[in-house]
Amino acid sequence: GDVPSGRTASAAILALVAQFEMPKEVYIAEVEKVADEFTTVKTTTNGKMFLSGGDSWYKLISAIGDLGEQDFLPWLEQKTEIGGWPGLRERAAVSYVKIAGLDATPFVHKILSGSREKYDFNCKYLATKEFFEKIAKAESEKAPQEKIDDAYKMLIEQAQTLAAGDGGWELDDMLCKKLPEYST
Repeated sequence: GDVPSGRTASAAILALVAQFEMPKEVYIAEVEKVADEFTTVKTTTNGKMFLSGGDSWYKLISAIGDLGEQDFLPWLEQKTEIGGWPGLRERAAVSYVKIAGLDATPFVHKILSGSREKYDFNCKYLATKEFFEKIAKAESEKAPQEKIDDAYKMLIEQAQTLAAGDGGWELDDMLCKKLPEYST
């Protein structure tokens, strides 16, 4: 059947997000059901499959990131592993970093060091950009300097090993802008 309009899907997801007091397992099952309800896989005339209504999943994952609930980290990490739909992996990675903050250092390392086939340029760039925002927030909130240093150390190590096409140039540029003592 046809996918309901984006506005209807968004309203359903936002209504569900407002009911976060339900148990985590029930909530996750419900949000997946709502996203699936507004999403269908279609096939073009040349046999290529695409996701119609996938923005429902994207809105859902972004809304979960905005909730800031640590309980969703394993679920979001799982969504970065499955991939399949353009944009899903990126949004799940950004939401994970948004929730985890500096504790996302190992996760960001996994994304940056992962293969281009699994974590494309957009995923690496968007997760890194969000991570830089979380580092800046931690600095302004006087987080433990050791955690901040560990985050920068990991990013510098990744910048030295990433190829330009995998986001290496962008990461290097972000580090140059943030750390005056860093040079390529």
